[in-house]
Amino acid sequence: MKRIPRILITILTFTLPSLISCIALYTTYVHFQKLRGKNVRFLSDNWVIQKLYSDKNFDRLIAEVKKSSSKKFQTIWDVNQAAYLEEGLFSKILMYGQEKYRYKPFVKSLYVSLWDGLKIVRLALTENDRTKKLLDKSNVLGQYVLVETDEFGFKKTDFPLHEGDPIILFLGDSFTEGLGIDGSHVFSNIVGHLLRDSGISLIPVNGGVNGYSALEMAWTLENMGPKFNTKIIVVNIFPNDVQENYVDAILGNNVTPQRYENMFQHLEKMRQYATKNDSIFLVSIIPPKEQMTTYPIDGDFQRRVLEWCKNNTVTCINPLEFFRQAGERHIYSSNDPHFSEEGHEQYANFLFERIRSELIARK
Repeated sequence: MKRIPRILITILTFTLPSLISCIALYTTYVHFQKLRGKNVRFLSDNWVIQKLYSDKNFDRLIAEVKKSSSKKFQTIWDVNQAAYLEEGLFSKILMYGQEKYRYKPFVKSLYVSLWDGLKIVRLALTENDRTKKLLDKSNVLGQYVLVETDEFGFKKTDFPLHEGDPIILFLGDSFTEGLGIDGSHVFSNIVGHLLRDSGISLIPVNGGVNGYSALEMAWTLENMGPKFNTKIIVVNIFPNDVQENYVDAILGNNVTPQRYENMFQHLEKMRQYATKNDSIFLVSIIPPKEQMTTYPIDGDFQRRVLEWCKNNTVTCINPLEFFRQAGERHIYSSNDPHFSEEGHEQYANFLFERIRSELIARK
């Protein structure tokens, strides 16, 4: 019996320093990942690790967000990133018989990236004193981005918008909305300035909304387009329009024909709207960051969309090669799959040249 304490002492003598060293090494790894703007991968699913490294201020913030009202919900960024979006920013609405959502008009919201202890989480909240105080106590990465919507629920640009204005309407998902980017630095706004500087009087309208697919884009065009003199329609699609795991869409894996049929069905609705209203209709394929280096191929998704556009006499814009020549770091954010501010500017310049060519051809 007297040997048991000695055994325990011996075990602790050898294991405790090793345990402390492991914790120190893991803590260094977590800190390094945070500095890199990368999520912790190794052991991040272990509940003990989650308890040890969870950020208490982040937990308090989310708890307050959840209990403040039922108008808060957790969702998935449309490129598979965890995000908390305030439901109060949106209006639920039926689109072709399905319950979807639109941004409410005259809303001010804060977009911010937070560190929860092991990963980056995006948060979208209504701007007010309470949310600012909660965020000030949290581990915020970078700066807040204030986003405003206009009377139509569109993310504001530098150009005032009124019913009947001649517009160029940009439709798409989070890439088009420009999540985490000030409205003046999003590609739609930059294209508007380039057009104005060229003597082309068209108001840019940012119709992008996080999570939108071709279905929501078609509804937006058919229901919001008639409010304006819609001269040009630019539809920005992304591979996750047919598969949540967009890499599968690029590689041609696990994508059922029905998903492409659904997307093309709604692209056809938009094409018909453009034809009926004598509008220029352009489809642009936004490539994911992975196509720059990890999967340097043309992509099955691009091939199918290009084929559909050719068969339906639609001008298709494919910036893939342009992005590769510019280089990944000049297009995409270092800690996010979306465009950086420079990426929005690069894409705007690319789009402007294609749009101007279409206008010249139309004349």
